[in-house]
Amino acid sequence: MRQQIHCLLAILLGCAATSAQVERFPSKLKISDTDLTSCYEETTGKLLGSQLVRSHIFVSPGGHYRAYTEVEAVASKSKTSSDWDCASTSRLFVGAEDQPFRQVLVVEPSPEALGNSLGIVDWSPDGRTLLFAQGVFQWGSDAGQSFLRFFDADRGAMSDPQLIPEAFSKRAGRTCAAVIEPLGFAPDGQIVLTAAPFFMVGEDQPEEDSCVPKKGLWLFEPKAHSWSMLPEDYKVQRYGKYVTEKQSDAASSSSVTGA
Repeated sequence: MRQQIHCLLAILLGCAATSAQVERFPSKLKISDTDLTSCYEETTGKLLGSQLVRSHIFVSPGGHYRAYTEVEAVASKSKTSSDWDCASTSRLFVGAEDQPFRQVLVVEPSPEALGNSLGIVDWSPDGRTLLFAQGVFQWGSDAGQSFLRFFDADRGAMSDPQLIPEAFSKRAGRTCAAVIEPLGFAPDGQIVLTAAPFFMVGEDQPEEDSCVPKKGLWLFEPKAHSWSMLPEDYKVQRYGKYVTEKQSDAASSSSVTGA
């Protein structure tokens, strides 16, 4: 079944994966809040080697929970080729105050999608739910998919990648293709997002199953799976906050437990 929710990603650099890895660049760590990294320099295509990007620590309202992401692009070379290959792995870590971080999600590369990303959006007003975007794509392609997901830190529960696409299609009463982007939370804890028509690359008309006539703001109630439209001038508040780079380094270098 075709995925209903799509997100265009401009990926200009090409890599290919192989299982026969005989040489690997050690990863170079960088602290940044970007949700994507590559083995190659974007403008020149020069090989940079393996890159590990770790976000700053993002703290919930009240400071009870903390979270950060790691996105690693690994450069490796196979026995049968002189070219360097590139594959991504993204991880999400969440921890309670004064407790070790726990790895709650790993997004691994696949033959169909060697690239991936994770980007934190915000904590909910009550400080227990983390909203984030998960991307998957193929290096050398200009298209991919993006999933709006959320993690309930109190319950340790992760939303399914298809929850939002299926709920949006149910609202429309049919299979629905749209570009969904998370913006944050409303004061009552509902999720604020944008929904826009879905266009194939190079096309000036939306797909036939694109049920969204124009880009708009929406509220999604994650428990009832209900939808309501918002006015165009709606302002999204930010509830979580990033700590300083020094605090991030100290906190993320502490012990981490598995998922």
